[in-house]
Amino acid sequence: MKRGDFFASMHTLTSCAPEASQVWIDFAAECIDAEQYAGFVSQGSKEADMARWLDCFYAGFCQVRERFGPEMVRQVADLSLAPCCLYPYEMVQAAECLHHGGDAGLIMEKVNAGEIDGEPPFFYVSLHPLTERDCGPDVGIRQKSVPYGYPKGRIEPGYLLQDGTALLERERDASGCYIGGVGMDGIYLKTGQLYRPVYSEAGQLLAFRPVRPAPENYLATAEMGAEQNYNQIDGIINNEPPKPSLLDQLKQCQDAAGQQPASPSHERPHDLER
Repeated sequence: MKRGDFFASMHTLTSCAPEASQVWIDFAAECIDAEQYAGFVSQGSKEADMARWLDCFYAGFCQVRERFGPEMVRQVADLSLAPCCLYPYEMVQAAECLHHGGDAGLIMEKVNAGEIDGEPPFFYVSLHPLTERDCGPDVGIRQKSVPYGYPKGRIEPGYLLQDGTALLERERDASGCYIGGVGMDGIYLKTGQLYRPVYSEAGQLLAFRPVRPAPENYLATAEMGAEQNYNQIDGIINNEPPKPSLLDQLKQCQDAAGQQPASPSHERPHDLER
C-alpha cells in the first residue's frame, strides 16, 4: 500500500497518531537502505519495496488485533514512539510481553537476546486491505469533535463531515471503520454506512471515504476471483457441482412423467396451503 493508505489503515486499525505511523514508515525506509526487504526479495524499486513493507506491517498489526483486541494493537503501534520498531513476525510476541506487564525496554532486551523471533512465514500480507473496499467519493471534514446531546450538550471525540454525517470514535465496526450517524439533538441514529479516513502521503488527514462492509467469508471472497463454477461458491475452488440425491432424481422423474409426489400423511391441508 502507499504511504497515504498506510496512515489511513493505521488510523482505522490501531487508532494510533500519524506520528507513530510515520516512524514505522521511516523504519521501513531504513530497512530498504540496508537492503533488508520484506519477503527477503526486492520488488524492483524503492517505492515498491516500501509498499511491500507497509503491507506486511499492516498484516502484522492485523494479527495482533485479532488475537489481543483493539487496545493492545494500539499499544504495539505506539511502540514506535519509544522508539521500539519491530518486524512483522515479532509483533504478536511483543504483544504477549505487553499483555504480561512488559514494556518497550523489556521487548528490546528480548529481541536482542533472541527470545522474540519468528517462524516461517515471516511476512504476511492482509487478504483484504481496507482500500479495496472503497465505494464512494471523499467527504470533507467540517470540524474535529462532535456536538452531542440536548439541552445539556457535550463534545464527543470524532468528526463532523461536510455533508452532516457524524463519526464518533466510540462507534466503530469490528475492522475499525467509523459507523456513520445523524441526528445529534439528544438522539444518535446510525446510518449503517461505514467510513475510512483519507490521508495524504505526508500523514495529513484530508477527508473520509465510504467503504463497503468487510466480507464475512474471506475464503469465499478470494474464491470469487478464481472460481469457474460461479453457482458453487463454497470455499473449495473449482470443485464440481454436487450430484443430485436419489430423492431429487425421483422427483425429476415424477415431474418428467407429469406426476405429483404424494403428500406425507402427517401434513394437514392448511399446512400445505401456506
